[in-house]
Amino acid sequence: MLRVCFTGGPGGGKSSAQSSLTQALEQRGYKVLFCPETATELILNGIIPGDTISLEEFQKFVLDKQLAKEKLYDEIAEYYNKEKLVIIYDRGICDQMAYINKSLFETMLKEKGMTLSEAYSHYDCVCHLVTAANGAIEYYQWNDPTKEDCGNNAARSESPEEAVIKDEKTMQAWIGHPHLRVFDNTTNFED
Repeated sequence: MLRVCFTGGPGGGKSSAQSSLTQALEQRGYKVLFCPETATELILNGIIPGDTISLEEFQKFVLDKQLAKEKLYDEIAEYYNKEKLVIIYDRGICDQMAYINKSLFETMLKEKGMTLSEAYSHYDCVCHLVTAANGAIEYYQWNDPTKEDCGNNAARSESPEEAVIKDEKTMQAWIGHPHLRVFDNTTNFED
């Protein structure tokens, strides 16, 4: 079984890359399970940080739900041939360090009986897709409050400038994972 985490700043092409990878793997006889992004699930279901829930409290909810989902996917994996199984995670546990500081995140992990090293070990490979806002801004879509079209993700509220900052923080969060791969915008998406 292989666990792959797709991460990166907003608008990096994670969803498109996950779809392409899933299709390629399935054509080669692999079973692919897909675990959707936790923070987006919560936000799209009305649980929004900043209203009555602080960002720190929100990240605790994200961590709880992410750990529960990963445990569930591990249990579901028992029903499949693990030699031909890939679980794709849309973002992972450590993405939270792009939104809260590392010390607070490590305290949250400790409360769950985990270390940062153990959080990294949940994934065999981490693919960081650099946001389109950094190098391919013409392709960056977001929920711009001055426009009617919210792009391809109604939960994406980061301006291009904010997306670049989040992208850099997200990459820093994963520095230390032994199999971190970074995909930038120097070529077209298919390449």
